Amino acid sequence: MNTIKYLLIIITVLSGGCVVRIDQSAEKNARANSLGENVKFLTQWGNGSSVIQCVIEETDSSGYKKQNIAFYRDIISKENLLFSQREMNYPRAVMPLKDNAGNLLTIWESGNAYRVKVYCFINDKVTLALDESTAFYPELFYEKKDSEDLSLLITTVDLVKNKKTRTRDVQPVSATLYRWKDNKYQIISDIPWIKRFQTVK
Repeated sequence: MNTIKYLLIIITVLSGGCVVRIDQSAEKNARANSLGENVKFLTQWGNGSSVIQCVIEETDSSGYKKQNIAFYRDIISKENLLFSQREMNYPRAVMPLKDNAGNLLTIWESGNAYRVKVYCFINDKVTLALDESTAFYPELFYEKKDSEDLSLLITTVDLVKNKKTRTRDVQPVSATLYRWKDNKYQIISDIPWIKRFQTVK
């Protein structure tokens, strides 16, 4: 369609999980450190000069399952731990947003909603650049053809009256645009859902 001029990347990860790229060195690290069967995701990312290992494990605390996300520099070991955090939600997807960009998208299932978290690696530190909830998976797209940074759309849903059935159905009504700027994802604007891929200044 002429109205959509940008490359759209929609995450099509279903409830079965996602395919995560794990190279041989990451697998070797995992085996060497006996991460075991509790590992849900293992992937690499970084900022061009450093390689960061992201590991999401499931732990059992007094009979209750918890998730733990941890980031290591180069090799998975206690000495190389950069950041670690417990998560109450279940991991569904992990994906670097750009080669050597230092941004990593994670999606967590929380009841009937999702939690979208983006981590960045800047000045040798792992920090949380975005933390939002949504009823749908986020949509990613390039706002400009010459841009290497992906923008994110987080959908908002509401009860909308169906004129035919006269009932109210849950439908997407708007989307919040997040743009990578000043080393974090910033809210640019709320857009009507059907116009969410149009140019926003």
